[in-house]
Amino acid sequence: MDQPVRPLVTFVLRLWREPGAQEGDAGWRGLIRPLDGNEAYENEATFHGLDNLAAALRPLLMKRETPSTEPGTPK
Repeated sequence: MDQPVRPLVTFVLRLWREPGAQEGDAGWRGLIRPLDGNEAYENEATFHGLDNLAAALRPLLMKRETPSTEPGTPK
């Protein structure tokens, strides 16, 4: 039984703490950018606190979702 191959999506994740930021996960800030030379900077996502990382990543992944019925998609 053939199963479709999911596309590989690679991102750059930058994490930092501002001087004087609160302790713990909420003190982190970050930037996520797709690692694709054809992507414009409007596809970046910023977030505050590690709890918000998944919420910031989800819209970027949804843009990448390709239905398996599209021409050229491996079956």
